[in-house]
Amino acid sequence: MLAAFFVKAAAQQTETLYLSGQDAEHTVKWDFYCSKGMNSGKWRKIAVPSCWEQQGFGEYTNGRYYKKKGGKASNETGMYRHRFKVPASWKDKCVTLTFDGVMTDTRVTVNGKASI
Repeated sequence: MLAAFFVKAAAQQTETLYLSGQDAEHTVKWDFYCSKGMNSGKWRKIAVPSCWEQQGFGEYTNGRYYKKKGGKASNETGMYRHRFKVPASWKDKCVTLTFDGVMTDTRVTVNGKASI
């Protein structure tokens, strides 16, 4: 998951504030909660972007459950949270929150309000 805020100013100049790291070598710690499997049941820190299975959370199947007879897809849920401040200069500007590489069934809330 790669998370970033983008703002377009009046002169069409786009500013970017990365909330996560930009690649596997440059990560940012976020709070993470996994509902089932390894290290589940309480909030912990996790590097972002990343794959939570590769950091010891959930059921490590790496998406290959179908190779086992009778295998089933993992059914755990991962939740991320991160505190950040938007620059004061962005007040009254159009701000876009972008996630890159997010998996299925994603829901985003900001200050407790669901996104559109």
